[in-house]
Amino acid sequence: MDKKETPVTQPNGNDKYVIPSPEAGLEGGSRGLGDILNNVTIITEGGTNKIVTAFPSR
Repeated sequence: MDKKETPVTQPNGNDKYVIPSPEAGLEGGSRGLGDILNNVTIITEGGTNKIVTAFPSR
């Protein structure tokens, strides 16, 4: 990542980052039934670097 992304704090206290990443995945899973997803969403525990989940997104 070239620059520091600013997270959005979720109601549960976790932080959400949306990182641009061309062709990060395909909507509909490995079968590629939908659109190309060009971001990666990363959820971390609030104020930490502990990843809760990460997934390709719009």
